[in-house]
Amino acid sequence: MTTAAFSQDWEVVGIPGFSAGIVQDISLVFNTNGEPYVAYRDGGNSFKATVMRHNGNNWTSVGTAGFTPGEVSYTSLVIDNSGTPYIAYSDSSLDSKATVMKFDGTNWVVVGTAGFSADTAYHTSLAISNTGELFVAYQDWAEGYNVTVMKFNGSNWIPVGSPGFSGGGSIYTDPALAIGNSGNLYVAFRDAGNASKMSVMEFDGNTWVYVGIPGFSAGNIIYPSLAFDSNNDLHVAYTDGGNEGKATVMKFDGNNWIPVGNTGFSEDEVSFTSLAFSNAGAPYIAFRDKANANKATTMFYNGTDWVALGTEGFSEGATGYTSLAFSNTGMPYVAYLDASNGEKATVMRYTGTLEINTVQAVPFSIYPNPAQHNIYLQWEEGTQPNSVSIRDMQGRNVMEIFPVINTINIETLRSGIYFCVFENADGVFYKKFIKK
Repeated sequence: MTTAAFSQDWEVVGIPGFSAGIVQDISLVFNTNGEPYVAYRDGGNSFKATVMRHNGNNWTSVGTAGFTPGEVSYTSLVIDNSGTPYIAYSDSSLDSKATVMKFDGTNWVVVGTAGFSADTAYHTSLAISNTGELFVAYQDWAEGYNVTVMKFNGSNWIPVGSPGFSGGGSIYTDPALAIGNSGNLYVAFRDAGNASKMSVMEFDGNTWVYVGIPGFSAGNIIYPSLAFDSNNDLHVAYTDGGNEGKATVMKFDGNNWIPVGNTGFSEDEVSFTSLAFSNAGAPYIAFRDKANANKATTMFYNGTDWVALGTEGFSEGATGYTSLAFSNTGMPYVAYLDASNGEKATVMRYTGTLEINTVQAVPFSIYPNPAQHNIYLQWEEGTQPNSVSIRDMQGRNVMEIFPVINTINIETLRSGIYFCVFENADGVFYKKFIKK
């Protein structure tokens, strides 16, 4: 895979700025083979939709670049279990109504009827169930800017519950749609009927009902991102107007919405929040980070605090439309508008060790522990390491041991908790130690 590094622990996938022109409304997903796909509004092709795939060496167009009849907005991409990609968007060629297309292996074809919404549809959010059913949520101008969800029944797009069920009406509702393991539909949105705070609703089979109380955030919100953890617990991330525009993540515990860690945990204002869960079940969030010159930052929750994943502001320059997804092998990727490369699309992936706050069985031991001057490594026969390094609690590399030796001087480290990262032919392992 061709890569170019801008930070120690994040690397570019392919080349930076790989799109034909400026991009907006980026959506990043992976297919069943672990290949990343990116959909976006493509300024290099008259702002029509383009989908690109990284094949292990290069970014290549999935079908024709700019395949839609006209300009698009709010592109949202999913891939089904057979590997077929689907895209939803607001279709300017049809009065900005909602359209969904799929790639049939040769061409992009319309699913159902193009422009199937009753009127203009903004903030389209596409989701697919485990059984392959397609759903799309959007801000519905035919229903006073409220949220509508539609389902494709194999022939037509039909409403799920009542159209415009959210109430309140607002030019900016920004719905985010997600499907639980049980197949239940959930939508998060900026709720104008409740002071533009965060609300989440669920379809109970007959009607849309609030999950917990409506308007549960501290203040008004933007950029909601909805996701489930491995236990099927519902989480939502957003830019929190009640906490100076910083990032907040909330979890529904079955009765109430509770904060995951501190509310407003980022250093400064954030935008384009994107929430996803690692294979180990930890929540991660990517965003445009005002505290770091609007570059991209990713953070994860370690069970106690939100900490940066590697370098804060890891992108080369300012970003927009950050979209976070995990590969099949469990590595986080972030796609974004890259201001340092003509506002074109760039994708970066994390190359460090994830969630090193968790201790696993390892083929080596450390002694003494705690230690002040030196630590000594002892490994099992046949498990000789190829590399050894020391990382801090935020996953940052603070020491490389080369050549590999079993006595490591740690006098230059500050007092605190660290991890020794041990890589051999069997994989990467880590063990916690305390520097006095």
